Amino acid sequence: MNNLSKKSLFLSLLLFASLALTVSACVKKPVVRPVGNQNVDAVINANQTSTTTTEQAASSTVEIDKLVTQIEDWKLYKKISNGESGIFDFDSCGDKEFDSLVTKVNEGEIYKFDLNGRLPIIYTPNYYHWTNNELTGHQSFCEAGAIYPRYAFADKIFWAGVCGTGAKPDISDQNYVSFQECLMAEEALNYFLRMKIK
Repeated sequence: MNNLSKKSLFLSLLLFASLALTVSACVKKPVVRPVGNQNVDAVINANQTSTTTTEQAASSTVEIDKLVTQIEDWKLYKKISNGESGIFDFDSCGDKEFDSLVTKVNEGEIYKFDLNGRLPIIYTPNYYHWTNNELTGHQSFCEAGAIYPRYAFADKIFWAGVCGTGAKPDISDQNYVSFQECLMAEEALNYFLRMKIK
């Protein structure tokens, strides 16, 4: 090889090396950071939060199961009417047969229990011996926030209220905790009804 070709080869290699260095400087390389106490604490906190959320869910499930068992524990209900004055002051939807039932219920015995201390649930005699399908086939009340018939047992009609007709209270509102307790009772009630209707 002559000097010119050696020089040419040397310049080509030099040019290639500088181009390679330039390209490698432009490529973003991953940065490996050592795990410090702050990162370890973040991982521990995330795991604790996950565990707490799981524990809260399990606790809620246990609480809902407890509430569900209370719904058919008829001895928890207190008599609130013995024919003197009913509790159903209602806006009729025009269903004469249902209106007749409500009049009869208002004249008879009414038993009430506040599920989770918040959600009013009631039972009355099933005067017309309606099945659940017959009961749900009737139009009940035409008003928001009423106590609605929810299920017909052979000897009882089961009624329940609602947790509210407006917006959910803000977490800073003094009624927020009560509302949450009522929602838990509603969740238990809905679960109970799904199991009955199956």
